[in-house]
Amino acid sequence: ARVIDLSGLSDGHSVEEAIQVQKELFETARDVARSTDPARFFIAGADLFGSSPHAQWTGGIPGLVRTMALEIPEAACRFISITKGRLDADRLAQTVATEVLEGGTDPDIAIDASGNRTAIFFEDALEGATASGSPLGTLPENSVLLARGVTASCLEELARAGRYRIAILGRTDSDFAPDWAQGKTTDGELQGAFIASERAAGHTPTPAEAKNAAQTVKAARETRATIGALEASGSTVLYLPCDLKDRGDVGMAVQSVRGHFKRIDGIVHAAGVLADKRIAEKTDAQFNSVFDTKVGG
Repeated sequence: ARVIDLSGLSDGHSVEEAIQVQKELFETARDVARSTDPARFFIAGADLFGSSPHAQWTGGIPGLVRTMALEIPEAACRFISITKGRLDADRLAQTVATEVLEGGTDPDIAIDASGNRTAIFFEDALEGATASGSPLGTLPENSVLLARGVTASCLEELARAGRYRIAILGRTDSDFAPDWAQGKTTDGELQGAFIASERAAGHTPTPAEAKNAAQTVKAARETRATIGALEASGSTVLYLPCDLKDRGDVGMAVQSVRGHFKRIDGIVHAAGVLADKRIAEKTDAQFNSVFDTKVGG
């Protein structure tokens, strides 16, 4: 398969349309990844910083292309960021054709509205952002931060940089601590204790139910440990369990945060679901579970 996909340059009229563009682009990328064509290539374009109010919602496209380049180094995979401005369809097509035929092999290219071409190097951008020290030091103390999902190391590092007020939104019920789990630490101990408890109540659980119960207990413990570490560093923590893929549920949680802390100064977006597979092997359901939590959540 040899694909040049410019759907990211379309004028999306809603967030939902922009998200759908990326889901369809994943399906196209998967077709290329599964192809046996020795001359296969995958080139995608988008206007990430254009005038469309929803342009930023196509920001996952370059990440998809970079992943393709890592997984399939023998294929030509490139991302072209084009600032459309007032360019009509013919000029856009000419710009893309010139870049594809004459632009070389740079994996990430940015072309502004005047046609100026810049090669983007992600590693250099990271080095520049951290060269003068940790950016956390510029965050005023007592700032109110909304953290979506619990990434313990990230939040604990943040708390070491200063005292903040942190509201965490996560799927885990942090208060879940059943009697049968007391004193049990390993997966085997927790599963055995759950099975014994259920049998005593007249129910024989399945292995999947026992595994899920053990994971739920461990997740609650990890959440409580993270909250304790943040508070020990001097930060104030508010934890709100909610479904990060449910817009109404998240909206209510955000209102609770505003009511409790009176404002929100920043967001740490650490929500995520793991479904690790190479692009060629990933199913639609696996992709959607990861994508919807991270982007739609």
